[in-house]
Amino acid sequence: RYLPTNRFSFSADYRRQEQDGLKMYGGSTFTNASVLPMPFDYTTDEVDIGLRYNGDNSFVSLSWYLSDFQNENQSLQWENPFTPSAGADTLAMAQAPDSEFTQITLAAGFSYPDLRTVMSLSASIGEIDQNTALLPYTINPLVAADALPRSTLEGSVDTTNFAFSLTSRILDKSRIRLSYLYDERDNATPQDTWNRVITDMIVSGDLEQNIPYSFERSIFSISGDYDLFRQLRLSAGYDYKELDRDFQEVASQDESTGWGRVRWRPGDTVEIDLRGGTAKRDVDLYDEGVAVSLGQNPLMRKYNLAYRFREFAELTFTWSPLEVPVSIVLNGLYADDDYQNSQIGLTSGEELSYTADFSWSFSETGSLYVNYGADALESVQLGSEFFGDPDWRATNDDDFTTIGAGIHLRQIGENIDLLLDYSHSEGESQIVIDDAASAADPFPDLNTTIDYLRLSLGYQRSERLGFDLSLSYQTFEADDWALQGVAPDTIPEVLSLGALPYDEDTLWIGIGIRYSM
Repeated sequence: RYLPTNRFSFSADYRRQEQDGLKMYGGSTFTNASVLPMPFDYTTDEVDIGLRYNGDNSFVSLSWYLSDFQNENQSLQWENPFTPSAGADTLAMAQAPDSEFTQITLAAGFSYPDLRTVMSLSASIGEIDQNTALLPYTINPLVAADALPRSTLEGSVDTTNFAFSLTSRILDKSRIRLSYLYDERDNATPQDTWNRVITDMIVSGDLEQNIPYSFERSIFSISGDYDLFRQLRLSAGYDYKELDRDFQEVASQDESTGWGRVRWRPGDTVEIDLRGGTAKRDVDLYDEGVAVSLGQNPLMRKYNLAYRFREFAELTFTWSPLEVPVSIVLNGLYADDDYQNSQIGLTSGEELSYTADFSWSFSETGSLYVNYGADALESVQLGSEFFGDPDWRATNDDDFTTIGAGIHLRQIGENIDLLLDYSHSEGESQIVIDDAASAADPFPDLNTTIDYLRLSLGYQRSERLGFDLSLSYQTFEADDWALQGVAPDTIPEVLSLGALPYDEDTLWIGIGIRYSM
């Protein structure tokens, strides 16, 4: 008797992240010490619910996602430690507002065995809302400030995503892939004119509008493979990206990327993969009027909006001996960027990175891995001290290293899976200035450190019901010369909020339930 394989499945996942403590702001105008403590109490709730139908050669799924951020402290007030103006004994500052993101996604996949073709598509719509009550322009009762244009931001961003892919093996030795991605962020937040008050004491008198930035992005890709010999595969591809923006210097830009690839397997245990190509990003027009309205040098070109020509190459070596369950992967990447149409701003950049990965399946239910990576980036930018032609040059050297290790144990006691992994990353940045007017000393180095630990447990209660528990802990610490040691009077005639370098600890706890019907 034929038993159909069609079936429905249902999944639900809930995660809560709580963060509380003190953030220390340095170089503040608001304290006679070097820091201003700011308490924070954040809660983020995430819910992911999905329904899926599996057919013989297809599936359809519908899911709903919610991310809700809550801040228990909507504002911060403190006593003014300086000799205050009348009514400015107490000052205030807004904190991160509450926000909510919801998204509905419909996805489907189809397989056509007779045509040796697989097709998948997905579409989703979402909305981001932010409607926390706005603080008044000032809490100083003696300042005659305007009324707010509205009581809340009424912030709303609509998101639309669409993805389509098609893979077909036309001939025994060749295959072709097509894909299309569309991503839209429509910022529907209303615009108003605002007349802000500076440090609860001075009405600025400058009427400003809030800018609801939006964009549309589409990406089309086509690629193909051909097995020239059993050990040698040739590949090539072309990608085209188009991006449209609102309220920015470049309203529309496109980028074309062409690449080629050679994969060679000289034996059953070794594979060598070489890939290289070029990418050119064009802009239809760089609107200098927008830059001037923002107080920028009209010769400046922002690196993400400017014309760019890139050359890149990547080499990967893989060794997987048949006699032992071990795999070693070595990878190297080189990229060179040229911003040849930029007079002020980033003019060139280079990246050289390499990684090494080792994995070992020491039993049928256990495996471990160790990896190491290094990334070196160098860039050159030109600037102007006198709002004109370039008269100084800055070279930035950034070096990052990462090491990680983990172990995965499956079917402990027949129904428990355990995953434990750890990673450590360090970064160092150097900036050297060449000034035509005077010899400038190099800036001190900038250093960052990140440690990340994750523990994940999966428990299969029955054939249909399963539970997941995950714990993640991360520490992030920065040694930033631009922020350290900046007291209220460190910079002559300048008093500002300031901030201390990052020194954060974060704990995530996740709980999931899986049920199949």
